[in-house]
Amino acid sequence: MQPPNAPTAAGPPPNGFAAPPSSPGPYGSPGPYGPPGGGYPPPNGAAPYVPSTRPGPRNEPLPPPQASAAGRYRSLKDMSAQQPPATAPQRTAPRQDAVPDALRNLTTTAEAPKRKWTGRRWTILGSIAGAVVLVLVIGGYFGYRAVAPYYGLGYVSGRSTTVAGVKLTTTQVKCGMSTPPFGERGTPHGAYCAIVISAHNIGKQTAVINLRTWTADLDVGLDHVEPVTEWLAFRNEIVETGHKASFQLAYDIPTGARLDRLHLVIGDRKGTIATT
Repeated sequence: MQPPNAPTAAGPPPNGFAAPPSSPGPYGSPGPYGPPGGGYPPPNGAAPYVPSTRPGPRNEPLPPPQASAAGRYRSLKDMSAQQPPATAPQRTAPRQDAVPDALRNLTTTAEAPKRKWTGRRWTILGSIAGAVVLVLVIGGYFGYRAVAPYYGLGYVSGRSTTVAGVKLTTTQVKCGMSTPPFGERGTPHGAYCAIVISAHNIGKQTAVINLRTWTADLDVGLDHVEPVTEWLAFRNEIVETGHKASFQLAYDIPTGARLDRLHLVIGDRKGTIATT
């Protein structure tokens, strides 16, 4: 049995415990810790530690020195020469996103739901629109009635009728005149309407015409308004068969009223021509 903390071939005892000084053993043999110089310094540190010369794994010869740095450099150079040449890294195209980068960080806020148009709203809107249109129509009508007579607007000429074989055609209709037409003199109670009518006797008999019997109807409810008689001759107009004639008539009508139609009489025959 080996004493505790005895030195072994593997090295000094554990925990750095130094061997006690050598002392002769019984019968003059070396002490239990070996002779001096057996691999461990004596307690007094007289001699340094000398490794054991006994064969073992610790005393195997060192391997031969490796190749020099120049040889190692050449081998690395040869190895690098055998490697394939390095290629430049390929650049990949940037990823195409559906949303541009400038808009990627934008945030949207939820919009409040819009209120739908209900049937009641449509009804109210339609009523308001209808009232506006009605006001515009009525206002425009009365405005036109008030203004148009002063400028002789809104009257139509060129209409014809045939009475007792005589073709009568309005060639001029102009109202809203404050001065007498046809070079006459006078002052109207309202405004003058000047009318020129052409006559062409296409019948077989001579036509005898009394211009005082040619009356006019107004849009204000006045019918059969007579022409200004003082400007008319006291004799009747006569148109022979195949002949033509032109007659001038003037009517003094209230301001703002419009002349709707003419009643033309020849003998016992009558005809009507609309002027608006």
